[in-house]
This record gives sequence, structure tokens and C-alpha cells, in this order.
Amino acid sequence: ELGYEGYPSMQRALEELVKNKLTAVQRMEVSRGRVNPDRLLSSVLQMDMENIKSITGVKYTLSSYIEHWYVDIFKQYTTSPSYLHTTDWAIQRVILPSIEEDHLLINLTPEYINDILQRCAKLPYRTAGIVSRKILCTILKTAEAEELLDIKFSFESIITFPRIPPKYIAYEKEDICKLLEIAKKSDAIYLEILLCLFAGLRIGEVRGLNYDHVDFQNNTITIMQQIPNESYIEIKTENGIERRVNENCIKPPKSGASYRTLKVPDIIMEELRRRKELNAYYFQTHPEAVQYWKNYVCVGLNGELISNKTVTLGLYKLCKKNGLPKISAHGLRHICATILLEQGVPLEEISHILGHASSSTTFDIYCGEIRGRNNIIDFLSKNLDPIIYMVRKV
Repeated sequence: ELGYEGYPSMQRALEELVKNKLTAVQRMEVSRGRVNPDRLLSSVLQMDMENIKSITGVKYTLSSYIEHWYVDIFKQYTTSPSYLHTTDWAIQRVILPSIEEDHLLINLTPEYINDILQRCAKLPYRTAGIVSRKILCTILKTAEAEELLDIKFSFESIITFPRIPPKYIAYEKEDICKLLEIAKKSDAIYLEILLCLFAGLRIGEVRGLNYDHVDFQNNTITIMQQIPNESYIEIKTENGIERRVNENCIKPPKSGASYRTLKVPDIIMEELRRRKELNAYYFQTHPEAVQYWKNYVCVGLNGELISNKTVTLGLYKLCKKNGLPKISAHGLRHICATILLEQGVPLEEISHILGHASSSTTFDIYCGEIRGRNNIIDFLSKNLDPIIYMVRKV
């Protein structure tokens, strides 16, 4: 029982308390409309929190300890750029905004932490609850080791969230080197692999790329369309089954954010030049070939586009034959994101490169699964320098 008839009565009492704590200058600012009265309570209570910390000798509130932990502890013992970046992103974008009332570290209870985690889980990120719990428990375990928590604090009472299976296959740097080596030798889908792996393109975007969208002078490619379906249709005629160009297979990109211009590494530009020469020679020596796709990058037999199936099965065969984990073209795109994370590229920039509708999509896919593995970027040599100057916003 607090002694108030209801919330409005308590609110008026708090407002009166705030007014009594204001300095003469602050009162003048309020009367002249220069200070929002709605923000006064939190401002004064924050001042009181600092006074309480000073009087009790308690050094940290939860939010101040989280920041101390990341800067002074976590960053000193973790070298993986991807793990550092995703943890910082989760703290700044998910955990700290979910702390509505900042409590002294010594006063924390599992119920208070659970309230924060529930707010985290309601944010529009699929893995927000799981990631936030993992990070907060690690932080609080550190605080416990430093004897900053109440000895009665029970970690067993902190709520849990169902684990969401990862959306991608983790490839080690040795696997990537081996895949690139064997793909280059077989050559059939080497460029398609490079575009997915080092430009982050969807396979439909790779198939939709034509040379009007390639700027060799500036080392850029522009994603203007995708071809997710077959480039031909089969029609029954008097003479049997005929294959005809499926002009309706050309679609706009997946979302507005998928329209993008990317600065890509030299290795991709070199392969694009080589493919252009090969395609030109093919059409020159095969005048009977379908001419509709002549200016496109991914031209196969008879002048038709290489199909999704060709790329997928080609990748699977390369992996199976050489003892590599089975991976799809979309899996290569996920590795691209991992490489970018390892280089410390901000999540918003990665979202732009991948053409995600929002950074929350990028967070959901990658932040829940990134670990402090060996830096994947270590395998890149001077002759293989993807992603070093990749983002160019338009």
C-alpha cells in the first residue's frame, strides 16, 4: 500500500516532488516551455540514481555495467570481428532499448531480467530473445564473479526461449579455398559461385544480370532484376514439343532494397570479362542459338540461360566429389555475410549489400549463430581480395 487513491494521485505527487527538486533556472525553463515536463521525472530520478550510487558505493547500474563489460572486458578477450560486431549490435539495438528502468546491479532480480528479456523478444527480430538471453547471462555471470550481484540471484529462474535452427551452413576458410580451387578448374559455374560468395547475390539476381548492368570502368554491378524461374517454356504444337523463350521469367528484385549497385572485387570483374568473350564466341560460332539472352552473363547451351538447377546440382556435385559440406548458392550468400562481419562491416551496410528489406532480416539470420570462429577473412590473399571496397550506395 503506497497511500495513494490511484495512479493519477501518485503521478501528481511525483510531479510535485519533481518541481520541488528543480533549480530556479530549471523552473524558468519549464515555465517558458523550453523543457518538456514529461521528461522531468526521468531526468530527476536519474540524478537521484547517481546520488544513490555515490552514497551506497555501488558503482554500476545494469546499463552502465553492460557498457563497461563490452568495452573493458569482452573486447579485451574476443578477437573475432564478427562476434564483436554482432554482440555490440544486439546490445545497442535490442538489450539497452529494452531496459525501461535502470536498476542498481546489486538490486537485480530474475524477475527484473525476465521483464527485459520479454521486451527484447517482442522486437521485430526473430532471434532477439535467444541472443539477448545469451548475452545478458554472460554479462551477469561476469558480474557475479566480481561479486557485484546479490548472492541470492538465481540464474535458474531466468526464462528461456526455444532454439531456432540456423539458416546457413558454416564453412571454414579451408573449405572455401578448396571449393574455389575446384570450381575454377571445372569452370562451368565458377563465375556464378563468385557472384554469390563475394557479391552476396541471390541466384535469381545472378541469372538476371546482363552486361548493361556491369560497369567495367568502375568495377560495379547493378541489380535491376532477377530471373527466379526457367528462361524457356515448352509448348505442344503439331510438330511436337517446342521450347520457346519465357519473357515473363524476368522479374523485379525481391524488394525495393534489392535494387542496389555494388563495387565488386577484381576477381569477379576479370571473370565477367572472360565470360563475355566466351559468350560472344559461342554466339558467333552457333548462329542457330537462341539470341534473346545474348547480352546476359549466365548463358548456357543453345544460348539459353543456365538454370537454377544447373547451379545447384553443380555445386552439390563439386561438394560431394571433394568431401566438402553440401552447400547451396544461397548458402554461399550467407558466407558472404560472414566475411563482411569478420571485417567489421556494420550490419546496416551488410543489409544493403545483400539487398535485405531491413537490417532485422540480417540480424535474424546471422546474429543468432555467429561464433568466435577463426577469422574467415584470413585466407584471402593479395590475389583474392573480395569485399575490400564493396559498398557503393546509390
